[in-house]
Amino acid sequence: MNLIPDIKLQTSLKHRAKLLSLIVSLIGFLVLVGWQFDIEFLKRMIAGFVAMNPLSACCFILLSASFLLLTGDQNKRSAIFAGYLIAAIVLTIGLLKSLDLVFNFNIKPDLLFYARKIKESTIYGRPNFMAPNTAICFLLSGLSLLLLHTRSGRKLPTVQLIALIVSFLGLLSILGYIYQVRSFYEVPLFIPMALPTAICFFFIGISILLAQPAKGVMRDFTSTSSGSINAHALIPAAIIVPTFLGLFRLYGDWAGLYTKEFGVAVFALSNIIVFLGLIWYNSILLNKRDLLKKESEEALEKSRQEIIYLGGLVEKSSDGIISMDADFKIKTWNKGAESIYGFTAGEVMGKDLRELLKSDTSVSQLDELRAHIQSQGYWTGEINQVSKLGEPVICLISTTGLMNENEITTGYLTIVKDITERKRKENLIIESEAKLKKVNEEMEAFTYSVSHDLRAPLRSIVGFTSILEDDYTSKLDDEAKRLMGVIKRNTLKMGTLIDDLLTFSKLSKQDIIKTNIDTNELVNEVIAELDNKHGHANIEWCISEMPAMYADVNSIRQVWINLVSNAIKYSGKKTDPKIIIKGHVEKHQTYFSIQDNGVGFDQKYSNKLFKVFQRLHGASEFEGTGVGLAIVEKIIAKHGGKIEVEAEQDKGAKFYFKLPSK
Repeated sequence: MNLIPDIKLQTSLKHRAKLLSLIVSLIGFLVLVGWQFDIEFLKRMIAGFVAMNPLSACCFILLSASFLLLTGDQNKRSAIFAGYLIAAIVLTIGLLKSLDLVFNFNIKPDLLFYARKIKESTIYGRPNFMAPNTAICFLLSGLSLLLLHTRSGRKLPTVQLIALIVSFLGLLSILGYIYQVRSFYEVPLFIPMALPTAICFFFIGISILLAQPAKGVMRDFTSTSSGSINAHALIPAAIIVPTFLGLFRLYGDWAGLYTKEFGVAVFALSNIIVFLGLIWYNSILLNKRDLLKKESEEALEKSRQEIIYLGGLVEKSSDGIISMDADFKIKTWNKGAESIYGFTAGEVMGKDLRELLKSDTSVSQLDELRAHIQSQGYWTGEINQVSKLGEPVICLISTTGLMNENEITTGYLTIVKDITERKRKENLIIESEAKLKKVNEEMEAFTYSVSHDLRAPLRSIVGFTSILEDDYTSKLDDEAKRLMGVIKRNTLKMGTLIDDLLTFSKLSKQDIIKTNIDTNELVNEVIAELDNKHGHANIEWCISEMPAMYADVNSIRQVWINLVSNAIKYSGKKTDPKIIIKGHVEKHQTYFSIQDNGVGFDQKYSNKLFKVFQRLHGASEFEGTGVGLAIVEKIIAKHGGKIEVEAEQDKGAKFYFKLPSK
């Protein structure tokens, strides 16, 4: 089973390993200062204890230097070589001292520094030479550093085994001093290992263990698994708690505070309580971890389901969704892309999209496109491409660049919409504002002809009819006079119709210039003008205060003239004609209405009312050309407004329209 490493923890342990090695070198340096200036505290820490040998202090400084060089930059070959060389020196010193002690070769490497002071500084009647267990630990420490970067057994590398032995020997000596057990730190017939020396060996062994937290035994303590997390709390406690509880128990026994049996019982009970507390605390942590893990797994499963769902949507999308690498090599190709281009996913995987679809985009344009994506993050535009069958495909392309954490483009995601049919329809539409434009031009030519070519004979008819009336009245009987009147009235009516048609045709080309208009003033002027022209003294006018209009004054005046004259005309046969005009503003729209109580009409015919020549009453009943309301509708539509009508036979009609407010 492969454990997932806790990278953050492993990095932290490496930093702590270097810190411990620096502490070791600091202790060695302080010991040398103590020997140089005869400062006993720096040499032995506690009065009466054995002092650290000066050569031992030098070896610890060398071990620290070797460790820092070997755990530094692995590309610096000179630093690595220096680290191995220093480790070999320490190993050699430890080996020579061990041989001297075992075979009595009288080499005495520990007299290289402060020989006189060493001989004069005795403990238990012996000179302060390097102890046998100290020499062995230096030999093992140097060997472990020489083997630091070699590959060995996966479960427990040789380096870690040696480091554990060194740490154990150092810890054994420390406990010997704490519990006053000389056999833990002293080899019979030889000087004991000094307390500072034991501390340094414990630290240097731990440093070597922590230097490779992802290997061997350390793998089981530096992963993200629950066992590793549990060990983080229990290992330090397993060392510290029994040590101090045992010390308290022992000192109480020495002081005679309680019997040996009582002390052992208290020691056991204290260990039980402490470790039960630690286990309980760890259980809480692990339970929380398991809950978080479960929540994470549920969230992960939810995300996975969402990804599956989104993947399904992508696959079913009618749009083509394509992903590519940085060189436009296709990585994914959905059903939409297959439908648009005709290629299956198996046919396109790993191929260059640009070459596959033979777009009309040149290489230089593609380089510009790539540069645009890198600077803006996306590109959108139309590209003409070719399908598998060689048919042209017009596509709306939206491409987004996929960036890594260093903002380097690693690929592209493209969404393709086939707009070939839409473009075809647009072209048809364009071919059709073109055909229509031609028709309009022909209509304008016809209108011009009507306005000029037809007006002349109409003027002639009116003129000659007037001459007949003036010069030949005495020679014409009554019927002839009546017919002359009919001819003249119809000719004038045709002239009015031509004028209305010209007005209607000009509206499409006529520009409107909107200004603020006083509606009340305009309506009153229109009523007065129509009154002077036709007379309607018996009409009851009900005109409310109205809001201003934002419109073209000339064209909107025509609207009011046509609507008011219609209201007057169709209510004129009533004995009590009444016309109501109102206006108000609502939601950025200005509303107006004009209502009469005239003849009205059937509401089902209202859709014909605003079309040219569509009349709901005969000319014999009411005069008119059938163009007036069409002109009104066109003017209001050109202003962005709308007109509607409500009516009932013999009960009048109500026209109401709205215009955008300023």
